[in-house]
Amino acid sequence: MSISKNYNTIQIILLSILGALLVGALWRYRGSHGWGGEVGVMNVGFLFTLFLVMITGDNAKATPLKIIVTAIAFIITTPEWGTINGQINGLISNKDDPVIYGVSKPSAIIMMLILGFGMAGMYAVLMGNIFSPSSWKIRQYVTLIVLFFGVMYLCKATVSHSLVKLIQPVSESSFREALAADGITGNLRKICLEHFFNDGKWAKAYTGGRNYIAEINNISKAIATVVVLLADRFLFADKVGSRIALITCLAFGVGITVADLFFYFFGGVNGNVSAFVPAWSSWEFFTGFIAGGIITFAVLKLGVTNGLKELTIDFLPPKFREIFAYLLGYGFAIGFMILYPVIKRFDDSKLQIPVIIVSCIAVVGLLIFIGVRNKFDMSGVSNAKFAILTFTGIFIIQTIVYFFCAKDYAEYKEVLTLPNVSVIVAAVPTIIFAIQNCVKAKSSI
Repeated sequence: MSISKNYNTIQIILLSILGALLVGALWRYRGSHGWGGEVGVMNVGFLFTLFLVMITGDNAKATPLKIIVTAIAFIITTPEWGTINGQINGLISNKDDPVIYGVSKPSAIIMMLILGFGMAGMYAVLMGNIFSPSSWKIRQYVTLIVLFFGVMYLCKATVSHSLVKLIQPVSESSFREALAADGITGNLRKICLEHFFNDGKWAKAYTGGRNYIAEINNISKAIATVVVLLADRFLFADKVGSRIALITCLAFGVGITVADLFFYFFGGVNGNVSAFVPAWSSWEFFTGFIAGGIITFAVLKLGVTNGLKELTIDFLPPKFREIFAYLLGYGFAIGFMILYPVIKRFDDSKLQIPVIIVSCIAVVGLLIFIGVRNKFDMSGVSNAKFAILTFTGIFIIQTIVYFFCAKDYAEYKEVLTLPNVSVIVAAVPTIIFAIQNCVKAKSSI
């Protein structure tokens, strides 16, 4: 049965607004110390997917394992964007490198749209499948991964160089000139091929190099996303999932591009600097806000939950599946979504990684102890209850950590800014809504 039949139009709109606020807050958390990089992106995918399961009801396909794999997939497709955002102001800037001028605004907008569309390709397909009647086995996952990386690397070695030169010639010419100044001349694509698997680190030594490689990767991942979407629709015949996935990619494309206007109006290029509207963190919140609202609406209108079957790990014995789901689900949630960012905010020493590893091992040990005492009985915790309880606990902890924990990074000191006010507006109703669902879930266990 379609999810939309469980809600009236007003409820769908309100839930979509809540989804927009949530992803806005999560994307802002992603830009805060501790949640940066891969874990930050994974955190957005994990909590947003839990939220979608929470508002759509029990779903046989929304297993802890599938939610985790879906969140991890976000890392695969998310490209680098650090040198791309500010191009709306007609320039390319990268830390201590000389600023590169002459970038046209239309080319900057096209590059941002491509960046957004390719940002969540694998995540979009896997998340869409959670709310689709089409059930996959492991071979489907393997096919998608092979397709994505195969197309991405092929484009990176071939057509993406020509596309960067066509869309943003200033980027290509500035990198070429920097290489020539160091005595490196010839076909730029062939030069990059010599550093194919280490191009990011190699290119950073040259003005414009980091930006050029970021754009190559950006375009390559976007093309790979298109191929994966087509495979989802026509090879796997997943009509519902592919539609949700396509809308998800388009939502990020629109969100990341529209929110880029904060760099245009408050990026400081023309002196338009505002303490209340910091360009970067405002871009973060509203990228998530726009994308989250559109995706939530699409899931509620197109998705289904009743009558779904999960086939991925059917070959495992039922009891082993329960133990696997228990350890991986809660271990992943506590280890990577709480311990990792919290430790990174408090500990900048060389012991950071060992502390994280020891802490995660301790959590797994505690989970095993609790699991053994309860005979790893997950029968009373449905997929929906797992999503509700896990989402509520993690989001509350992360919000507290974001505002109040680690003196140097605690955001309460700059609470009167647009992104932080927006996070408060987002977090309060989300937490209230989550606690209400949590109380209902606990009462039914």
